[in-house]
Amino acid sequence: MNRIWQSELLARQDWLVHGTATLAFGSTRYPNPKEEDMTIENRGTFLSELGLDPSRLVVSGNVHGKNIEIVEGRSQRIDDCDGLVTSTSGIVIATKTADCLPIFIADPTTQTVAVVHAGWKGVMAGIAIEAVRAFVDHGSTARDVLVAIGPSIGPCHYAIHDERRDEMLAKTPFVSIDDFSVGRVDLRAIVVRQLIASGVPAENIDASAPCTACHPDVFASYHLSRNPSIGTLSAIAIR
Repeated sequence: MNRIWQSELLARQDWLVHGTATLAFGSTRYPNPKEEDMTIENRGTFLSELGLDPSRLVVSGNVHGKNIEIVEGRSQRIDDCDGLVTSTSGIVIATKTADCLPIFIADPTTQTVAVVHAGWKGVMAGIAIEAVRAFVDHGSTARDVLVAIGPSIGPCHYAIHDERRDEMLAKTPFVSIDDFSVGRVDLRAIVVRQLIASGVPAENIDASAPCTACHPDVFASYHLSRNPSIGTLSAIAIR
């Protein structure tokens, strides 16, 4: 596997660059507030290898909600959100994950990009729906939007208890009982259904990324390691 995962769907768009780091770079997780930053060099190496400027990196705070923020200027971190959208060339927007879904979104017509962090709470809150809505509010048409779900835990490994299943069934937009099987949940299937319901064509969605828990030597998997200091960065930018 390459040092950087990229979606074939988005890789065909020559006006943007995107990717998820593998553990070949070490942990590329950025710290929480007040934590010492031990991985800044790893992130810089990853971004430089993508051809991006680490000094223009903007990251989301990741609070497991559905808030999306528009990035127009330079700010190192935007708290209280799980999604970032920009149409400004050169700004690098990114999120950290360790099993949660990193979702890359791009509109070739308006040349707008986004990166979204979606754990089970974000999926339940409908953050994918909010992200498409943010694009539409920003001048996009949903049918033009391209989406790639990056490396994340699959239904083969994501075990949940009955209480969480029942909560998700009661609260998650466009959820189906078929998304749950033998104590596990398919978060990607739910997100794909939410995107299609929001007007994104099925052929514009790439959900083929590897499962992080199937490849813990390549991607960070908190579900397996229980190590909160390891994570992977997913970044996207307009050239």
